[in-house]
Amino acid sequence: MRNSIKGSREGSVLKGNIKVLAIMSILFGAYFSIFFAVWQPFVISLGASMTFLGFLQSLWGWHGIVPSIFGPIGGWASDRLGRKPFLMFGASMIMIALFFYCLAWAMGNYLILIPGAIAMGLGGISWAARDSAIAESVEREKWGRAYSMINFFGLMPGIFLPLAGGYVAERIGFGAVFLIAMAMQGGYLAIAFLRLRETMRRSIKRLALLLRELKKSLRRIFIPPANLRTLYLVMAFDAFSWGLGSMILYGMLVKTYGFTVFQIGILSGIFNISWVATQLPMGKLVDKYGSKALLLASEVVGIMTIAGWLLSKEFLVFAMLAIFYGIVASAWVPAMQTMFASCADPAELGEVMGRLSAFQGTAGFSAPLIGGILYDRLGFWAPVSANLVGALITAALIAVKIHVRTLKEF
Repeated sequence: MRNSIKGSREGSVLKGNIKVLAIMSILFGAYFSIFFAVWQPFVISLGASMTFLGFLQSLWGWHGIVPSIFGPIGGWASDRLGRKPFLMFGASMIMIALFFYCLAWAMGNYLILIPGAIAMGLGGISWAARDSAIAESVEREKWGRAYSMINFFGLMPGIFLPLAGGYVAERIGFGAVFLIAMAMQGGYLAIAFLRLRETMRRSIKRLALLLRELKKSLRRIFIPPANLRTLYLVMAFDAFSWGLGSMILYGMLVKTYGFTVFQIGILSGIFNISWVATQLPMGKLVDKYGSKALLLASEVVGIMTIAGWLLSKEFLVFAMLAIFYGIVASAWVPAMQTMFASCADPAELGEVMGRLSAFQGTAGFSAPLIGGILYDRLGFWAPVSANLVGALITAALIAVKIHVRTLKEF
């Protein structure tokens, strides 16, 4: 009886707006899983160098310069105009980007990927609004589980869709994969419009006043809040370090060891299976033991994974390492999200998330480009070794610089 009550309480996270966000996350995860598994082999297939691939990643990637510039604007604006419009705008930009990728495939010209990468980066304007909407849709003590729940549903399609993406790309062509991904984003956009409940009360102000507030906010974008300065610096260093190697890993495996698109799909699928299988337990561990412990554990597992990349040349070994790589992500993401949500003023949650993205992007946007240059000049070992050194330093910074006054504070 006690166990059934406990299970009921834990399951209560998935209701209301969280349920809608979970469905949206499934569709987003479906698009991203089928797209990302073929993205880097696709760029290489058009004749682009690793340096050019790194340049594209520096434009739109997780810490790319475009989302880093526009993400904070989206976070600030969503605090005043609502979360929903920016979630919809982000999905629209991704659909435009996928159209450019289809065009590049049809014309065989990798330069057309540049406007697509810019549009993809503009999709990052929705990241802060999404993270804020999750926190605003559930009680504070359930934030870790809520973030993990949304991440879990977003990762589920990654169990099988990377394999499907690799198969479709080899049998029909990359363009078919991008069209399928575009349809998935269309579904995401429709559900956001029809079912998502706004979590932020809109502020009705004159345009001139909003513009003055925006100007003031933009001056603060690259200055971390005083109480979060150390956290921002650690996250920024981590973003740069991992951008050097992991952000271009699939492209390097194609060029160095001749892995096929289907094999890359397998690696991506294993990575996602591992992330899915461990995501919900990680959320509970964040709520129980705090974010610092999970961040440090994530970095330590990451160090072992990168070392394995350096020592291996066989596909089967990389497949096994993908399991550990998934654990790195499943521990890091909810721990980081919960940490910053806990420290932010609720009225400025979107802005804080956006400023974090900007700070990470400023530090990390050039990393994939530098990693690509290192690869073209020195080979696979150079960017991966730099990634390893950076991960070692990040782990030390987390252990020494992030101070927790109580067990559950972060």
